[in-house]
This record gives sequence, structure tokens and C-alpha cells, in this order.
Amino acid sequence: MIMGYSIHDTIIVYDRVREYIQESKNTDFVMIVNEAVSRTQSRTTLTSLTVFFVVLTLFLFGGDIMLGFSFPMLIGVIIGTYSSIFVAAQLVVWTGFDVKAYRAKIAEKQKREKEKEKMRSMYEQGTL
Repeated sequence: MIMGYSIHDTIIVYDRVREYIQESKNTDFVMIVNEAVSRTQSRTTLTSLTVFFVVLTLFLFGGDIMLGFSFPMLIGVIIGTYSSIFVAAQLVVWTGFDVKAYRAKIAEKQKREKEKEKMRSMYEQGTL
């Protein structure tokens, strides 16, 4: 469950990075990742704190039966939050992602889609 939670947070960070690559005029990938992590950090932290406090309550007041469930959850929430904010973003930076090449690839894809739509409309009108 914690792995799924951490993966979900990581996907949100990566999605925000993708959005900022498309929106930003900046080509420095480290700055784009930093901005994305900064913008998602409050959301991730608040969500993690909410889960942490609920699990902490289970740990403190749940008795011996809940101890085996709540303690690993506490550790998992802490590690999952840390990995989503700090580790996942750094792994993307280490890949050596090229923003200019990505933007060129997206522009080429949009150009092909536009050409395909033009051909489709010509075919539908019978002017192929």
C-alpha cells in the first residue's frame, strides 16, 4: 500500500515536470525539475501528514493488534514521502534528459497530427 502511495506521489511530480517543460521557456532541466518539486511539495507534504497522523493514532491507541500494521505504515509514509520529493526528482535529473530534443520531438508530433488531420479532411471531402 505504501509503495502504491509513493508511486502515486512520484507520478504527480513527474507529471508536473512534464507540464513545466511544455509551459516554460527555460531550457535548464534542473531548474524545471526544481520548480515542479517546489510546486508539488506542499501537496505531497500535506497529504503525507494527514496519513501520518491517522496511522500515528492507530499506533498509539490501537493496541497490540494494530502495532504490527501501524508501525510499518509509519515508516513507509516517511520513506515514501522522502523518496517522492527528493529521490525521484534527482533520478530524473541524473538521466541527462534534453529539454530541447523533447520539445523538438513534441513539435514534430504535432506537425504530423496536423498533416494527418489535413489529409483526413481532404479524403472526407473527396479532394484527395
